[in-house]
Amino acid sequence: MPMRGIGRTGPPSHLWARDGEVVVLPVGGDVVAVDLVRGTRARLTRTRSPITDVVPSPAGDAVAFSRDGELWVGRAGPDGPVETRRTFDGGDDE
Repeated sequence: MPMRGIGRTGPPSHLWARDGEVVVLPVGGDVVAVDLVRGTRARLTRTRSPITDVVPSPAGDAVAFSRDGELWVGRAGPDGPVETRRTFDGGDDE
C-alpha cells in the first residue's frame, strides 16, 4: 500500500480496534474496516493521495489519518466513505 510519509509509514498489514471485534486493513490505497462478529466490511477512506499515521477509533467505525500534512477523519457513509478534514494549516515539515 503506497502510504508513506516523511519518517512515517502507513498502517501495517492490519490494525485492531480497541474492542477487538474490528480489524482495519489497507486495501488498494484505502482503509477498510472488517467487523469479525457481524461479518461486514466498510470502506473508510477514498484515495486522493497517500495517507499516513492511520489510527482506528475504539469501535473501529472510523479512522484518523494524515494526508498532505493535514489531519483527517474517515468513516463509512451510506453512499461510500465520508472524509472530514480536521486541520487546515499543516505542512509536510510539521
